[in-house]
Amino acid sequence: MTSRSAAAILLDEVRGVAPNAGQAANLLLRGVAEDRGTLLQQLTKASGDWSPETIKAIQSRLQMAGYYGGSLDGLPGPGFAAALTRWRNGGFKAEVLVSN
Repeated sequence: MTSRSAAAILLDEVRGVAPNAGQAANLLLRGVAEDRGTLLQQLTKASGDWSPETIKAIQSRLQMAGYYGGSLDGLPGPGFAAALTRWRNGGFKAEVLVSN
């Protein structure tokens, strides 16, 4: 587990800190771009481990980057997985990692 994913878990699950799905999404997207594919797998195969609010925040950022055209519904699917894969494969856009 990376430090980014550990911090995202704390922000997603409200363990000792106020919930912040936006910050969790930022950390997860940074991790997807940096790690060896573990977070990409977790977000696409074990997405139930993350709150719908965090998935929705990720969808929003991927949409701002121009990679996701689906609904901001907090539900993963093929479009979400494709957008995350595009992000991981060189599509990182720091400007979409907003503070909300």
